[in-house]
Parts: sequence; structure tokens; C-alpha cells
Amino acid sequence: MKQDVHEIGLEAAMQATHDAEHGWNLDFLPLEPGPVVSDISFVASRCVHAMHAQIHSRTDQRGTAPKQGITFSLSDEKASPFVWDGTEITPNSIMSFAPGGSIDAIGQPDFGVFAFTIPIELLEEAAGAPCDELGAQLDSQQNCKILRNGSHVDEIRCLMERLMRNQRPSESEMERILMGDLPRVIASLMRSRSVEASHSLRASRVGAVARTVRYVRENAEDVPTVEELCDVSGLKQRTLYNAFVEHVGLSPKAYLQALRLESVRSDLGSSEPEKAVIADVANRWGFWHLGQFAADYRNRFGELPSETLSRGTRAPTNLRPLA
Repeated sequence: MKQDVHEIGLEAAMQATHDAEHGWNLDFLPLEPGPVVSDISFVASRCVHAMHAQIHSRTDQRGTAPKQGITFSLSDEKASPFVWDGTEITPNSIMSFAPGGSIDAIGQPDFGVFAFTIPIELLEEAAGAPCDELGAQLDSQQNCKILRNGSHVDEIRCLMERLMRNQRPSESEMERILMGDLPRVIASLMRSRSVEASHSLRASRVGAVARTVRYVRENAEDVPTVEELCDVSGLKQRTLYNAFVEHVGLSPKAYLQALRLESVRSDLGSSEPEKAVIADVANRWGFWHLGQFAADYRNRFGELPSETLSRGTRAPTNLRPLA
């Protein structure tokens, strides 16, 4: 089975990935004003699911991987290195997630990724050994593992290209790739022991940015100061600013502003128009100058807060409430 969904908005992209058949649970926070457009393709066999997704704007991505097996993810050839939970991921890396493992990434414009989920039993059959002996990621409470091996990664990317981006393969070829070739190459990669823990770059500026991003998400309502963020990151103000711009694409202040505005929009979109008070929602997320807030809101979303609220629960939102 193959399904292609092109040029869709962010809400439709999240709904597509949330589909029970695919098992993903992802939320995207746009980090730039304007609509976010994406292309998503899915293929599936009896028990292996795969997808290619390309998001055409800078986004903050959070959620969980499918629970049906171990999920593997790699960038497509055109993707630039990106930050994943404190580690910079290059095109020569594959990420391995436990069933239901957490996902946390800053995707750059035209971020493209291949991902596929293989049941543990099928992977063990291909490897001829239990997954725990291969060093597979089985604990959803732990960070993802990073597997690095250029030749194996290239072979996997070629297989995913044949499935997703070239001329539609026959049903028999799709079945062979999903049920045979992908498990075989992944098993070989894992046997090579080219595994690197995802916390290996924690002491770097990448890790400092990841810590700061998590702190901002958890404390956005309190509007943390730059001084607080420097304390959390362990970096000086100018260094933190430069690191954020490099890895997130925004300054710390701009990232916090985007998060707060998206959260207001989410709250307004899920409120009953006759009961909600815009000022109360804005104040909850640290906006006290309502004239400036309304101007910033309109600049980002192309409408006033009152227009979002007037549609009530029908209003499109990009972010589930953080609190």
C-alpha cells in the first residue's frame, strides 16, 4: 500500500502522522510566520510501515515514535545537519527509537526525513540474535541511539528512495524491500556496533541549546529572562545567541515569542467564544501590552486574536496546550 499527500498544511500533516495505522504522534511548532506546507508519503506491508516527510518551513517537532516496533530515521540527501535532542545529526547517521520513544527536533526549512518501523520479532529474525544483544534501543524512557556507518546508511537511503521518491514500485518489490531488505541491512548495521549514545555531545553548544529549548518550553508562561537562559545553558549571552541562531534559526527571545504566540492561538482556538476573554489568555502567556500583542499576533497569523476566538473550537491551531 502506498499513499502520497502533497502540499498540505500543518494540521493535515499532524493528522496524517497521527493515523492509527502509522502510529506516529507528532506535533509541530512553526518557528516562522505564515502557513507551513509539507509533503508526506507512506508505504506499508503487513507489519512494516515507512514514510518520507518534508516540511518546507523551520519547525520545532515533538512527540513519540510508533509503538509497533523499533523505528529508524535518517535524513534525505538534501537535508542539512539538524539538532535532535542535543545531538547534531548528519546525513551519515541513522537514529534508532524504542517503541513509543520520544521525538524532539528542530527541523530546518525543507527538512526531509525517511522513517520506518520494524517489529522486534522481524528484526531479530533478520539478525539471528535478540535485539538486546545487538544494542537495540528498547527502553522508551532513554534517548534515541545514533548509528553511524556510511555504506549501510547509503544502502538504506537507496532502498527508501526506491520506495518513496522514484517511480511507484510494484507490490512485490515493496514487500521485498519492507519485509526483507530493510530488516537485513539494519541488522547488519547493528551488528557492526557503529552505535553512539545520543548524549555524546551534551557538553557542546548543541547540547546547551537543547537544554535551553527544553527549559523555555517548560517555563514559557513565566517568560524566562535572558539571564535565566544563560544560567541554564552555561553559556554567555552572546554565545547563547549565536548558538541559537545557528541551530534553531531564531534568537532565544524570538523562539520564546513564537512559542507563546502559538500557545495563545491554541488556547483561543479551543475556547468557547462566549466564555473566553482574550486579555486573560494573553496575560496567561506573559503578554501585558495588549496593543503590541494584537499587532504581533496579526503579523504572525494574518488575523486578530478576536477572529481566532470567534471560530471557537473550529479555529486551526498548530500546537497543543503546553500546560
